[in-house]
Amino acid sequence: MTIDDILKKLVARENLNIQESIFLADYIASDGFDAIKVSAALSMMSMRSESKEEIYGFIESYSKKMVEFPRIPEGIDLAGTGGGKIKIGNISTASSFVLAGMGYKIVKHGNRSFTHSQGSADSLEKAGVNIRLDPERAYDVFKKTGVVFLFAQLYHPAVGKVSQIRRSLGFRTIFNKIGPFLNPARVNYQLMGVSDMSALEVLSEVGKMLPERNFIFAHSTVGVDELIYGTKNVAVIVRDGKSEKMELDFGNEVGQLTDQVLDLETILSNRSPPIVSKSICLNSAAVMYLKNDIRTISEGMKEAESTLLNGDAYNKFREFREEANRAR
Repeated sequence: MTIDDILKKLVARENLNIQESIFLADYIASDGFDAIKVSAALSMMSMRSESKEEIYGFIESYSKKMVEFPRIPEGIDLAGTGGGKIKIGNISTASSFVLAGMGYKIVKHGNRSFTHSQGSADSLEKAGVNIRLDPERAYDVFKKTGVVFLFAQLYHPAVGKVSQIRRSLGFRTIFNKIGPFLNPARVNYQLMGVSDMSALEVLSEVGKMLPERNFIFAHSTVGVDELIYGTKNVAVIVRDGKSEKMELDFGNEVGQLTDQVLDLETILSNRSPPIVSKSICLNSAAVMYLKNDIRTISEGMKEAESTLLNGDAYNKFREFREEANRAR
């Protein structure tokens, strides 16, 4: 098998099988790859939308190339595929600190934005957090605070080889879809935001191919990779290799999302518009529901709102920031 064989199949608009996908992923991660051929392959897959076998094959390949980190099966990650029609603050990152403030173990894995206004790394760095923690220091911060951020660029050097191509292409590729699956701590619980409704089904099918892990794949029809309060949301819960589709149309409209990027401290200190703070609580409640810790989303919303209002979420963020910065 050669890269030319792969390109011929893609030109014919045929899907790659798992082994062919692993071969392509390994080729992209190799030294001396042909940038033009890689760009062509990524573009052709993106144009017709990647299949579950292709996504799974890339996950299989790149999960073996991650920098080693202790496995934290009880850990929770909230991450999205990026993109979206509206530029907002990083709700999944803020929700992580709400959950951490409630005692949940959070291993947030993320990157800078390639196609969106603000990735989780951008959001945390803007808030004064040292995001460049090697595995030893990162694990030490986690043990002390119960929350840590793993900067994707440090833990996925193989993915970094294609970063310039991704920036040059300027649109989402298969790497946006596999990135959230590649948490180095191999957590068992994850809320994955999906900005493109058409990708929701295929990503949930990929989730079913990873039966040891539990996911809630979430999409808001306003076109962002977060659950948004007062709007129509679609979610797919995947537990034990089985999936359940549900609508999370929770609450009445409390305002409209505006095209602005709110900083993390503004959000966590409860100074953001109601639609943002309630959306953070909704995402937090969805994770609690995934873990079977609550009976209803409404119950989880109340607990999350209390954590945000009483300052526990903001205090947990400041504790984490202090420890991460001390670990320089």
